[in-house]
Amino acid sequence: MVATSYDKADLESQFQLLKDEQIDAVVCFSDDFELNFSDLSKKGSNNINFYYNGKSEGSSNCYSLLTGLVSTIYDGYTINTENGEAVEPNITGENYLMDQLMAMIFPAITAMMLFSSVVSICPSAVAGEKERGTIASILLTPTRKGEIAGGKILAISITALASGLTSFLGILFSMPQMMGSSLVGFDSFFSPVTIILLLFLVLTALLLFTAIGLLISSLCKSIREASTYLSSLMFLLTVAFFVISLLDTTSLAISFIPLADIVACMSLIISGADMGSYLPNFLITIGVNLVVSGALIYLVTLCFKSERIMFAQ
Repeated sequence: MVATSYDKADLESQFQLLKDEQIDAVVCFSDDFELNFSDLSKKGSNNINFYYNGKSEGSSNCYSLLTGLVSTIYDGYTINTENGEAVEPNITGENYLMDQLMAMIFPAITAMMLFSSVVSICPSAVAGEKERGTIASILLTPTRKGEIAGGKILAISITALASGLTSFLGILFSMPQMMGSSLVGFDSFFSPVTIILLLFLVLTALLLFTAIGLLISSLCKSIREASTYLSSLMFLLTVAFFVISLLDTTSLAISFIPLADIVACMSLIISGADMGSYLPNFLITIGVNLVVSGALIYLVTLCFKSERIMFAQ
């Protein structure tokens, strides 16, 4: 650690260095601090202001270290107080530690909620009609099976998208307040660009989840069977989503892994990283979601064309 002294008149220039991440912290002592240092009667009047850059990991850690040391060793001195009022130590208003916590929690919870909306809809979409015997009547009509499958996929996709988007928007607006409304706000995490990118990601994720749900529902014979498989899959994915959010999500390779890429890309977007650094990850994730969704939808269409699968009892 390198310490450099400066005059209080140069405080703004020190703040600029802090914003530029050329230094990790600025420490400002009250007037006559040295004269009062050893005078126990004036100990309470001595104050130390610590300033840090909230968007920098090193600066945030340095602030925690310095305030912890002063609170422990010089417990009689006040910290970040001026004229009886509290002084804001974070000169940028951003919070690196909170951003990282949000980047770990938000993607996993969002992906889990999106998939749960699919689990509640898809079992009765195809397996339910098999169980009730209505799918047989529909397939025996002159309408081509591919068109029936397409209509079913479109209807369920729209329903799942509406349900999933409602869940997503609820999480989007409530998560910052759940993290502590006195500390963070909606604008601290979600800029307009962030919201747009997340919406694109959520739409393709919902399409992928719906395709998975419809394929499982098409292969099952009853609502109970489909619900069992989808619920088990949701449990496994929930665990996987939380594990993935703890890993290094910056790797481009993870963007090629279906499902894992969704959580990884969300983490990158929310982490506050420069858009140029994660744009390739975002584009690959969108592409992978669309390709895999298309492949699964094609398999659903094949299931509708198979009498052995559709008329299985």
